Amino acid sequence: MNTIAQAGPRRGVPPPRWWRGVAGTKRPLPLPDLLRHVRRLWEHHDLPTEYTRGRGGEAGWGSTVELEMTQIGGIESASRDTKIILHDKARLVLVERVLTCGGQRASSRIAIEMDGEGASAQVISRSVARDSSAQEYRFDLLGTAACKGHVQCDAIVMDGARVASAPTIDARNACAQLIHEAAIGRIESEQLLKLESLGLTEKQAEACIIEGFLS
Repeated sequence: MNTIAQAGPRRGVPPPRWWRGVAGTKRPLPLPDLLRHVRRLWEHHDLPTEYTRGRGGEAGWGSTVELEMTQIGGIESASRDTKIILHDKARLVLVERVLTCGGQRASSRIAIEMDGEGASAQVISRSVARDSSAQEYRFDLLGTAACKGHVQCDAIVMDGARVASAPTIDARNACAQLIHEAAIGRIESEQLLKLESLGLTEKQAEACIIEGFLS
């Protein structure tokens, strides 16, 4: 199994102060605690303000690529460009999780080309935009052989935030099966009321829903 995954600073390289603050515990932080921690670091100007990264690669015969991209606040502007080519019987599973708040901006472009027989790709993108933040997503799915591709994009928009999603599906083979699903909306009031009836405040209920949505 060939695996590609986004991780922290490379082994042997001292991590920056902002990473040590978040990753200093061996136990994952609950989302509300992580958000408070990120805001505290932001107030002390100990976080990077911009992030731009491009990545790409090819998956050979019968290989499996697993890619996870996560952005939970903390960066004022982030741009990611990902391109992957899948050959015969190669399989891709890509999961993207994004949460922005304040005036933060996030942009992501994912391009997948399946040029091998039996290749398959599954992309799951989940995001939450709060305050006046903005997110833009572009998904390009190209099938030139007998292949299967599925892109699922779900987003929650809160306050005055904005989320835009632009899919492109290109089938160049009669046996290519390509699917794109997208849903953008707000947190349903029924969900909030149900959690508030259990004793949670409105903010606690929102944090609980967001944590479950992004997990």
